[in-house]
Amino acid sequence: CTTLSQQTRESGRQNKEILIGVQQELHTVKAENAKLTDEKCKLTRKVESLRSQHDTLHEQARQLKDKNNKLVAEDKQLRTLM
Repeated sequence: CTTLSQQTRESGRQNKEILIGVQQELHTVKAENAKLTDEKCKLTRKVESLRSQHDTLHEQARQLKDKNNKLVAEDKQLRTLM
């Protein structure tokens, strides 16, 4: 009977140690998850910023191309008048 009682206490102690270890690991994982979530948000904002910059540069390039085409056409027109 004493042996069974000792085994029960030992088993309970081991279970408590395991539970504490699992709780610590869970805490660590939650902290890492929060850190990764924060990093993901930062990267998402950076991607959105880069997309916006890309769109702006693309529009500026289109406008410059249109302006260049207009200048080329005007130059051709002036050359034909000379």
